[in-house]
Amino acid sequence: MWASAAGTRSRSSDRISRSCWPRAQNERNFQRATNLFSRLSVHHKSRGNQEGQTAAWHQLEMITEEQPDFATTEQWYRISVAIKEKQGNKHRAASSHGQLKQLAALQKHYEQTGQWFIKVHTVFYEADPHFAELSTRDFVRLCE
Repeated sequence: MWASAAGTRSRSSDRISRSCWPRAQNERNFQRATNLFSRLSVHHKSRGNQEGQTAAWHQLEMITEEQPDFATTEQWYRISVAIKEKQGNKHRAASSHGQLKQLAALQKHYEQTGQWFIKVHTVFYEADPHFAELSTRDFVRLCE
């Protein structure tokens, strides 16, 4: 199903992307979901659709979070951050930095957790005070 819709506009493939993740999560079929979103990312890249590519990478991040594979999860987040920064999308990049912060905290890498918090908070403080406040609350919760 995804292949025929992916050739249409990026909004269609983005909707498919968002709808496939819950199904894969419910079925716990992470290999199938990884294959799907990897192919979707390649599709978007071949068409120069960085927004769609970023959305596919985000789904890959979500998949790896469901599995205890911290190294792979971090790799997906770092690739996603690079794409978002290249696009100049500071808000989304900061959101991915926030996920890296969470990942570091889960591994009890507290120095890294603090470094990611500072990066996230700096971007959100300048661009979106509401998210800066949420980021601060989240960091305090992680430190408790």
